[in-house]
Amino acid sequence: MIPHLDDDQHERLWRICDALVSGSGARAAIVCDAANGSVIVSVGDTTAAGAATGVQLLGPGERVVHGASGQIYGVEIPGGALLAVLHEPPVLEKVRAAAGEAVRQAAELLASLPPPTPRQTEHVHPHQPPKPKTKKKTTTKRKPAASRSRSTKKKGSAKKAKPSKTAKKKKISPRPRRPAPRPSTRI
Repeated sequence: MIPHLDDDQHERLWRICDALVSGSGARAAIVCDAANGSVIVSVGDTTAAGAATGVQLLGPGERVVHGASGQIYGVEIPGGALLAVLHEPPVLEKVRAAAGEAVRQAAELLASLPPPTPRQTEHVHPHQPPKPKTKKKTTTKRKPAASRSRSTKKKGSAKKAKPSKTAKKKKISPRPRRPAPRPSTRI
């Protein structure tokens, strides 16, 4: 696993990849950690997509992946990194030559880094044991509780007012009618 790079080291690695891309006619270059695949540096247009159609071994630690978007030249960098260069098929030999120098410079940079700090295996806080699962109780549906002001009264104590026997019922008037249309005066 590659240790964390500071800004100067990251820029130095980026410049190595930038020189590779601009000097060889490649479209993009990516350096990633061989242990976990995380991208450390990317230069150029890395948006190419498509399935690989074949892999060709060129030598120990180097290969070419063929695909619809072009070719990817891949080479191992001593120190735990991988270099992948996206390019068109005619410039493969130019990319291989430029990648040799880039791999040498990147390996020197990685060798100068301090070793990664070991991961802390103990947590600062102890883990709590999982709580036992309890069986859910089945409940019947209940009506929502009434407000406090009503809950103090007894049922039936609120009497509805009965209409008076002498009171007249109001007569509801019908809905007003629409006025009749006027005869047209146009000639």
